Amino acid sequence: MKLPVLEVCQIILCADIYTVFSAQGKELSKELHNRYFSQDHRLETRGRLFLATCKCICRRYWRGIYCQERICKPWQRGCTSKTQCVNKLKFCDRVKDCYDGSDEDNCSCTSKVCDHGGRLDKVTCTCSCTSDWTGEHCRTPSPSADCGMRQVDKSRIIGGHTADIEHYPWQVQLRYQSARSTWYFVCGGTLISPQHVVTAAHCVVDKLPTRWRVYLGRKKRQKGGEKIRDVTKVFVHEQYDVLKDTNDIALMVLNIPVSFTGRIQMACLPWQPVQQFSSDSACFISGWGSIAYGGILPYNLQAAQVVLIPQSQCADIIDLTDSMICASESLNLLGQVDACQGDSGGPLSCAAVDTQGYLRWYVVGITSYGFGCGTPGLPGVYTKVSEFTVWLEEKMNS
Repeated sequence: MKLPVLEVCQIILCADIYTVFSAQGKELSKELHNRYFSQDHRLETRGRLFLATCKCICRRYWRGIYCQERICKPWQRGCTSKTQCVNKLKFCDRVKDCYDGSDEDNCSCTSKVCDHGGRLDKVTCTCSCTSDWTGEHCRTPSPSADCGMRQVDKSRIIGGHTADIEHYPWQVQLRYQSARSTWYFVCGGTLISPQHVVTAAHCVVDKLPTRWRVYLGRKKRQKGGEKIRDVTKVFVHEQYDVLKDTNDIALMVLNIPVSFTGRIQMACLPWQPVQQFSSDSACFISGWGSIAYGGILPYNLQAAQVVLIPQSQCADIIDLTDSMICASESLNLLGQVDACQGDSGGPLSCAAVDTQGYLRWYVVGITSYGFGCGTPGLPGVYTKVSEFTVWLEEKMNS
């Protein structure tokens, strides 16, 4: 069998006006054709000769004087040879999909990460972010993003008193189904996406995911709330140490995404180095935990303003790791304000102005443990969320 060769006006040879495909549909170059010649193959004409003008009229997806250049679809990128298109996601994946191997050339940024659903162009080494995020790594909320925004005009300084859920709309309540089928209150949590809640690992470890229930937009501990969601999956950090309280973080996946309202909103994640927080930051803890050590649980949501304690100061008091952060009522550690039993897993949320000038709230910490409740000289210890943002993003996208 001979391959078609067209004489164009006895001067131009359009010998390239065809494409060879293997039986599996893989496009072959002319140079590789002989290797597959004994196998099943088919020909697709790239164009036809128009004798009146002595020009090649190209078929769909081909262009050029000899129809020698492939037109790529929006989700494809052309190889250097210009005769082949490859899925953009296959560029710089360490597998040569272009016959000339050009899809693996100039791949110098394979370690760069684009977060929040952003796509990495490994040729230009830039992130293509979704509409809600911006920045080099898609870690800065755009003005249209919903995270960390409250539908209240101004915040109140609350020193351990009843709080409105509208001020902490990312605060959720976690309940677990007992053997008697009653749902009892266990911990707090923080909504960080329409379908994900972050909490403390010690709240959920060794418990069945399907027996959890999440209450959102709820002010009263025992009743009310706008939405209730079941849990389909729980991720506990692989290096969580129950004895040392390290890596005390877990992620819950809700069965149905929630819609945002004035009482339900997600907090932003504190991507470093985009957001840095210090003892000067406006930070609050919230939850339905006991008002005093060993005391009863409150009827309504409680909140209090706290101060972040510098790592060096806290490390002099307790065995602190880089994945922990401390907070108290002041740098003097008088012990007047603290989280207590029942507050575990809830948010330590701090406010910051983003690069667009919007005030947003970030879940800086997760209530982990303490020494009593409000013990003078001993701050509360929280999981430092900024150390786990990559882990959270990985689990949220899995």
